[in-house]
Amino acid sequence: MPLTSRLTRKLAAAAAMVAALVGVVALPATQAQAQPSVRAAELDCWLPVLSVCAEDVEGNTRQLAKEEPIIVPPLARAEHQDDQPWCFHARPGFEDPVAPLLPREYQQFDRPVFSAKPGPCEP
Repeated sequence: MPLTSRLTRKLAAAAAMVAALVGVVALPATQAQAQPSVRAAELDCWLPVLSVCAEDVEGNTRQLAKEEPIIVPPLARAEHQDDQPWCFHARPGFEDPVAPLLPREYQQFDRPVFSAKPGPCEP
């Protein structure tokens, strides 16, 4: 068999292997993008502890690590990754408590949340 034919066959086989490998690597990423996340734990939160992972009403992910007197756009859901309770409020400035969030708890809020801070909700 001439050298050119063997080289061509080897290049074709290598190209097919690379294409198959790219398909295998790209498939999980495509499947992950196609599935909408329901729980905040599936959101793209980069700090695994000492924070609250939250999603706003527009679908953006954010992390809360300190009190937030004004949250715009407001939050729709959150998952607690800290060891202390947090309180979420329907109005800016920590007014009108909506829900407490205990450590390791997930919450889908029944109305938009415009402020949040660490600590229990006060009456």
